[in-house]
Amino acid sequence: MTAIAIGLICAVTVSLPELILRKVELDKAGYVMALALLAALAQRTYFKRFPTTNRVYDGMADFFIHIHSRYAQESPYKWIWRGCVSFFLNLFGAGVGIEGAAAEFSHGTAVAMRTRSERWSEQKRRTDVASAIAGALSAAFQAPFAAIIFCFEVGTGGRALSAIVSSISAYIGTLFLARKLGLETEWIAFFRAAPVGEYEWLKMGAIAVAGGLSSWGVIRFIRYYQENLVDLFKHQVWVRTIAGGAILVVVQLLYPLGHGTPMVEITSLLMDTSRAPAQLMIYLICKLLVLATVLASFGTVGIFWPLFMIGGVVGQAVIGGTIGLFIGAAAVWAGVLGAPIAASALILEMTGSWKLMFAGLMTGVVANQIRIWLKQKALVHRDLESRGLALLDGRSANVLSSIMVADAMNTDHQTIFENELVGDLTDKFLNSKHPFLPVINRAGSYVGLLTLDLIQEGLEGEARHSKFFEVKDLLYKSKSKAQTVRASDTLAKTAGIFEDHPCVAVLGDAKQVLGLLFAYSVRAAYDREVARRALTANRSKA
Repeated sequence: MTAIAIGLICAVTVSLPELILRKVELDKAGYVMALALLAALAQRTYFKRFPTTNRVYDGMADFFIHIHSRYAQESPYKWIWRGCVSFFLNLFGAGVGIEGAAAEFSHGTAVAMRTRSERWSEQKRRTDVASAIAGALSAAFQAPFAAIIFCFEVGTGGRALSAIVSSISAYIGTLFLARKLGLETEWIAFFRAAPVGEYEWLKMGAIAVAGGLSSWGVIRFIRYYQENLVDLFKHQVWVRTIAGGAILVVVQLLYPLGHGTPMVEITSLLMDTSRAPAQLMIYLICKLLVLATVLASFGTVGIFWPLFMIGGVVGQAVIGGTIGLFIGAAAVWAGVLGAPIAASALILEMTGSWKLMFAGLMTGVVANQIRIWLKQKALVHRDLESRGLALLDGRSANVLSSIMVADAMNTDHQTIFENELVGDLTDKFLNSKHPFLPVINRAGSYVGLLTLDLIQEGLEGEARHSKFFEVKDLLYKSKSKAQTVRASDTLAKTAGIFEDHPCVAVLGDAKQVLGLLFAYSVRAAYDREVARRALTANRSKA
C-alpha cells in the first residue's frame, strides 16, 4: 500500500503545475526571490531549532545519506518542506524538474508512515528511497521501466517489488489525470510522431564524445560552484539561499527564453531549427548556471529534466532534430548520473524507437566511459564524498574500511589436498557446511577453490574414465580462477570481488587457508558495525 500511495503522490505532484499555470501566470522572477527569502527564513529560524536535522541539502545525495544513516528521529517534515521548495521553484520557472518535488513529497510520506523501529532497518530505508525515485521519474518522464532500471543502476537497493509497484502506479496515475483533465503532460504520442531522420553513426560518435566531455565539465562546474558558494557563506546557510535566489532572478531576467515547462522547452528545441550555435550555447550556459545555483543554494532531486535538456542541446549542436535531442540527452544522462542503461530505456519509452534506443545505449556507454577515463565520479558520488560518505558497492567506504576480513570470515570449512582423487570427494563434499572446498598442497598452501559444479563436471567427465583423475587436474582444466583476500585486509578491498564468484578464500601471510568469505558475511558484518556506531552515537547524545 505504501508503494501505491507513493506512486499516486508522484502522479498528482507532476500534474499540479499545469493545472495551476492554466489559471495563474507564475513564471515571474519576483516569485523566485520571495521563495528564496521564505526558505532562508525557515533555515534561520525553524530548522535551526533541531540540531539532529542537517540544514545542508543536496537532493539526490541526501537520499543515500538517509539510507546509510540510522537516525530514527529524522523528521519527515524536512522532506516535505524540501518538496515544497522544489515544487515552487519548478512552478516559478527556476529550472527545477518536477520530479524533484514528487520524490521529496513521496519520500516524506514514506518516512512518516514508518514506525520508529522500522526506520532503523536499512532495507526499509532503501525501499522507501527506491520507491520515491522510481515513482517520481515514472510520473515525470512517463517511463516506468527506465525509472525502475535507474534505481537498480545507481544501487538504491531495497525491495524491488515496491519500486516496481510505485513506478507503475505513478505512470497509470499520470496518464489518468492527463486524459481526465485534458493536460499536455501526455507527450509520448508527440515524440513518436516526430520525424527521426537519417542515422549518421559518425556524428553519433561525435555526440558520444561530446556527451562524455560535457558530463565531465558539468560535474566539475557544479561541484566547483557549490564548493565556492559554501565557502563564501560557510556558517550562514540562510544567506546562501538568498544569494542563490538573487542569481536565479538575474538569470531569469536576462534570458527569459531559457525557462518554461518541459513540454514547451523540448518542443521548441525540436521545432525551432533556426537557432544559431551561439544561441544554443547561451541556452546551455543558462541551464547549467541555473542548475548549479539551485543545487548550491536550495538543493533538489529535480536534476533529471535539466540534465536531459542540457544533453539535448549538446545533441542539437552536433546533429539536430529528434536524433540529436535524444542521443545527446542519453549521453549526458549516462555520463553525469552514471546510468547508461536507464538513459537508453528512457529513449525507448519516450519515442518507441528501438533503433534510437540502441543508438542511445551505445553513445551513453561511451560517454560514461569517457567520464570514467577522465577520473571523474558521477555527480551523486561527488556530492556524497563532499559530505563525508564515499560508497563502495552501495555501502559506506568508511564503515567497510573499519572492518577486518578476519572479523567477517567463516572458519567452519573443510580443506582437501590437491592430489586427492575426484572420485573420492562425494562424501567429503556432502559433509561440508559450505558448497566450497579450499584446495591445499602438502605444504599447506592454498591452490584453488573447488565448487559443487566443478566436482560434478569432473565426475561426469575425466574421472569417469580414469580412476587417477586428481583434484589438481580438475582445477587445471577449470577456466575460472577464484580470487583471494588476506585476513589482514579490510572489507573495503573486497569491493566488486563477489560479482563473478559468491565466495573467496581468506589466506594468512604464509598463504594458508584461514577461512571463507561470503557476500552475506560482508553484509552481516557491515550491518553489525553500522548498528554499533548508531547505538554509540545515540548513547553519547543522551
